Order: sequence, then C-alpha cells, then structure tokens
Amino acid sequence: MKQEEIESTELNLNNLIDESEFLENPIGIKSPLENGKHYELFEIFNSVEGEFPKSGEFVTFVRFPICNYSCSWCDTMKNPENKPLWFKYEDIKKSVIMSEALTFTGGEASLFLSDMVDIINRLIKDNVYLKYVKVETNGSNLELMDKTFRHHFEKYFGEEYEEKFILCWSPKLMTKDYFKTAMNTINVFNPRNMVVKIVMDPNVKDKLQTFIDRFIYIHGQKGKKVFSMMPLSVVSRGNTTGQIQPDSLKLIKEYTKKGFAVGLRVHEALRVR
Repeated sequence: MKQEEIESTELNLNNLIDESEFLENPIGIKSPLENGKHYELFEIFNSVEGEFPKSGEFVTFVRFPICNYSCSWCDTMKNPENKPLWFKYEDIKKSVIMSEALTFTGGEASLFLSDMVDIINRLIKDNVYLKYVKVETNGSNLELMDKTFRHHFEKYFGEEYEEKFILCWSPKLMTKDYFKTAMNTINVFNPRNMVVKIVMDPNVKDKLQTFIDRFIYIHGQKGKKVFSMMPLSVVSRGNTTGQIQPDSLKLIKEYTKKGFAVGLRVHEALRVR
C-alpha cells in the first residue's frame, strides 16, 4: 500500500474498516473483498435532515466522495478534511435501523448508482424498515437514476413507491454546460416523486430567472409545489458558516412575493451536521 493511501485511513472513527482491508484502487473503482462488498464513502452519520422536503426528520446520511461538478459554495468537496474511505454494509445497516430513513448525498450520488441499488436491496432483504429513501443530485443523471430505481423497486413498494423514493434535484447554473444540462433536465422532471431545491445565487440571477420561468411553464402549479429556494450561505475554508449572503436573501424575498417556498437549512440553525 502506498504511503498516501495509508495516511488517508488515519481518521479515528469506530465504524471504519481496518487499514489492512483497504483496497489499492483509485477513487471510483469498486471491488469486492473476500468478506463482502465495501463502499467508498466520505462518511455515514445519523442526524436531522436539514433540507426540503424532509427537513427536521431523523435520517441516516450516506455521503459519496466524487462529484462531476465544481461549485464555489460547496461545503463537501472543498473541505480538505473529507477523504474517501471504505465502509462495510453493516455500518450502513446499523445506522438505518436507528433512523428508519436514508439520504444518499455527495459529491454526486448518481455516480454511484449501482452502489445505491445494492445497499437498498440488501436492506430490503434484511427486512430493515425504510420510511423513505432520498437522493440528492445535481440532475446530470436524473432520468437514468429514476428509471433505474423504478426498475428495481417500483414493483416491490407498489403504490407507496413515489412516497418512498424522493429524488431531490439541485440544479447548477454557473457555467454554460451546467445551465444547458439543467434546462434539458426540466423536461424529464417528474413532480410525483421529484423535488427541486435551487440555490439562489445572485451571480447567476439572469439564468435563475430563465430556469424558473421555463420550469413553471412546463410543470405549472404542480411544479411550484415541489420547488424550494435555498439561500446561498457564506462558505469559509470549505465549511458553511450558517450566514446568508445578503444579495441571496434579497433575491429570495423577490420570489417569495411570487409564491415560491423557501427551504432553510435546519441543521445549520440547530448547529448539527
């Protein structure tokens, strides 16, 4: 094992795999071990769900370590303390038994679609109760993710499926390519089991207006009911400070007058993870 790989295992958490079980593979390569498959993650933890649409509920967070986007305000990928590690399925199972709910986040969770399906399948086989599964995504693979989950789990959960599986899309509009992807994704958005939480970044005010106008044109009032505005928080050294940027707050106030809902970050107010 290389020296830098050994150093990446030094985080003192009880639920991490022993150093000898780590794989000498680059990030993103999944390999089974003799004692069962492991998952490459930043962390697993139980906390209060801080964001729309399940804010305030107790949930298990499974955070994946790779993202295909780069956002200036990101408090995960830009945090130097976050290092990918290998976790056992049992670590996830123990946490979900306590919370009865699961949120996949990142990074970009859709890049780990096979892992998510595998984890959910194993929880179902082990009769672990799930109130809901929520996936946070930038939307770059929204249609594929929806089709995959439906293929594997819609028949099993039946009429409860669209209440159990929530795809939480957070469109990114900063670059020309991100904006183009977001505008195209509007057409595959399904308000029955998807929600939108969009960061109200004043630096892309014109793009925000274009995106919101198009979204409401396509999805109407049903779309508005699953649309939440997120304030742009001040980020310092990879960590969210909990302070809202004044121009973002001003922008949110403009849209609340048009009937849009605000999704505040409850976990920041409570000062929990």
